[in-house]
Amino acid sequence: MKRYICVGLLISLLSACSNNKLNSEFPKQVQGQQQDQELKPPVTSTSKEWDSSFDCDPIKVKNLIGKTGLTDKQVLSMTNARVYRSAYVGEPVTEEFRPDRVTIVIDPKTKRIVASSCG
Repeated sequence: MKRYICVGLLISLLSACSNNKLNSEFPKQVQGQQQDQELKPPVTSTSKEWDSSFDCDPIKVKNLIGKTGLTDKQVLSMTNARVYRSAYVGEPVTEEFRPDRVTIVIDPKTKRIVASSCG
């Protein structure tokens, strides 16, 4: 028990002798970095990833149901989508929405499209 008390006393004495000069300089350095960040102009995005001209057409997508033997390029051109995703019945898919993506669900036995959607 004496050892814990001595260690605690020693730590408190050593912390009292710390160099306060380092602590006073640190906020100035941080403030200087914040000012540098505020002066930079905002970066404008030039990405065309979400270009609305490639939005999937839901009416055309519904016309795919029942069809068979379509390639991914044919599906993309028929639906005006940019991204193609296919899955078999019961297969999990992510739920994030992308307006430029067409998703088709295929029956593994008949190879027919049983469901299709945009996003």
